[in-house]
Amino acid sequence: MNGKRLIPYLFIVLMGVIVFLIPIGSADELWNYNFAKCISKGLLPYRDFSMVPTPLSACFPALLMLLFGRGLIIQRIAAYLLIVLLFSLLFYVSNLIYEDVIMSMMRSLFAMALLVLVYQYDYNHVMILELLIIYAVILKDKGHFTSLVTGFLSGLAILIKQNTGVAVFVVNAVICLFYVVKGNERKKYLFRFIISLIPGMLFLSYLWITQTLDDFWDYAIYGVTTFKQRISLVDQIRNHSVVGVFFLAFLFWVGVAGIRCVREKGNARSKELFLYALAGLSVVYPLCDAPHMIAGVIPMIPVLSIFAQKRLGGYGRLATITAVLCMCSMAFFTKLPIHGEIICSMPNYEGMYIKKDLEELLCVVNDYVMKKEAQQFRVRFADQSAAFFNIPMDTYEKNWDMLNIGNFGTNTIEGLLGEDHNYLYFVYRNEEDLGLQSHFELIHYIKKHYEKIDEVLCFDVYKSTN
Repeated sequence: MNGKRLIPYLFIVLMGVIVFLIPIGSADELWNYNFAKCISKGLLPYRDFSMVPTPLSACFPALLMLLFGRGLIIQRIAAYLLIVLLFSLLFYVSNLIYEDVIMSMMRSLFAMALLVLVYQYDYNHVMILELLIIYAVILKDKGHFTSLVTGFLSGLAILIKQNTGVAVFVVNAVICLFYVVKGNERKKYLFRFIISLIPGMLFLSYLWITQTLDDFWDYAIYGVTTFKQRISLVDQIRNHSVVGVFFLAFLFWVGVAGIRCVREKGNARSKELFLYALAGLSVVYPLCDAPHMIAGVIPMIPVLSIFAQKRLGGYGRLATITAVLCMCSMAFFTKLPIHGEIICSMPNYEGMYIKKDLEELLCVVNDYVMKKEAQQFRVRFADQSAAFFNIPMDTYEKNWDMLNIGNFGTNTIEGLLGEDHNYLYFVYRNEEDLGLQSHFELIHYIKKHYEKIDEVLCFDVYKSTN
């Protein structure tokens, strides 16, 4: 590879540094960090800690934590490596399709601008990476090797995120069935389907050996079906008109590309890529919010390029480049630490940017918690924000560190509260401060049946009257 070809990849490596400048503030990032941290401590997913997705994506940062420590900065290092791989591969795939370095770079930058708005290391972004690897393997068709890798990755997707993974697995199965029935290279595609079964069989063996099959069903299957979207897609489009218009325009583009894909004769690889991209769109279930929409859009970007015009006029290229660079500038500058952020010094948050008022809140709450624990109380946060406060204290409690609708399986309010005579519960005083996925029923139960004993900044503290 000559020097000129390396320039786009070097640019992506440099741009990826933005990941380290994003302040602490995403609950998704902290939950995914806790998944990896628990695995690095030898805890078993589902049995020892609760998680709705399948656990494969958490294993990479867990390995880094075993080697380099368990601070949140290690999760950011994993995020940096992922973003560099993801956008390098997006550029590579786009260039395979278009053979136009400038426009391929524009697509990669456009996707980076989208993702940096919500970026953290999580299973949705690992799924994007896997789909891009599948695209690259299909486009660089190497016969039986392509079948082996594509089949294995299609099965492996279930271990990254179960519902999207099932969609990817089904797409692979449909493709294999089509060619087996048609009689074209029957052995090759039968082999590809059999290979796709191996990751799932290995995972089921792990669940059986560790006796976590029931826990897996409780969180990863039942949990998904009960995960409620408290604000409808229509309301989100109404409340966030820019995101809504973009998403509707994107769906129209997908529909047009789908029609062209069906009508187009030959070019089987393009049809395969389009089917895999459609499977990637299933990431918006059960939550169809902006981060999940973006995770569904990015794998579509190189695929939709196949069905777009291959050559733009000079003005069209200039307009595209200008629009992408403007979007990148807006995205990056909204994430730069220029809004009163400081370097955090709290345990496990060292070296990370954080808003000054958030660090002050953490300090006050954590001091209060340590004082109460010295008095033999245990403290729980009855909200999805629990991870923010527990991470500096290096504590974790199953279910309570991610108290969202659907994230506690079949557990009832009574089951979650349990024997709680020595527990104190932190509850936000104003419900406007609660996240949309908060367990409102449990919060209302605590407010109704428990005694308020104290106030700590924006929190009320409740104690059982038993």
